[in-house]
Amino acid sequence: MRRIYILLICILVVGLIGKPCWGEEGKGFTVDGYEWESWPIETKSGWVFGFSEANYQAGAETYIFLVRFARTVTMKVAGTVEWAKAKEVADELLNEFVERIIWDGETYGQMVVGLNEFYRDQRNKKILTREANYVVKLKLKGAPREFIDQETKFLRMSLENRNKARKSLLERNQEYKTAFEKWGKYLPLSVSQVFIE
Repeated sequence: MRRIYILLICILVVGLIGKPCWGEEGKGFTVDGYEWESWPIETKSGWVFGFSEANYQAGAETYIFLVRFARTVTMKVAGTVEWAKAKEVADELLNEFVERIIWDGETYGQMVVGLNEFYRDQRNKKILTREANYVVKLKLKGAPREFIDQETKFLRMSLENRNKARKSLLERNQEYKTAFEKWGKYLPLSVSQVFIE
């Protein structure tokens, strides 16, 4: 099994070196639907694997940070280190974080097929793959089609317009608000931009 992981990582590295995906204006590494469709299945599988592994590593690193943060806050506020309480807070925050980013129950193959299907719609080609992943995740989790379609529309907008449109819809549409409360937890904050007021 370890050899398969090493092989997939090698395929990903070779694919990315052979065909760079650096965004315009030096904005960094980006992959959208146009780039995605140009890749062979091996590169797509390697990208999905790498994305998933990076999320798992981010979860572990975030947990360590949250525990340290909770301990520091506890020391400053209460004057003593209440380890169990700090760990409880860190666990709660980590669970929320993990639910947003980790693929639980979805396979790499399902994600590749889902992204291929997502990018068949010409309107989705400019959506970054790192954001499109979460639309695919919503579908695999069983979210309603209307909610998925609305989230896809938001991803087609600029970040500024996306935030304004989502906030407006949350304020005026109870059906969307109810769906967002249930299914928005599967979207990372960078995509969902949950409004705290």
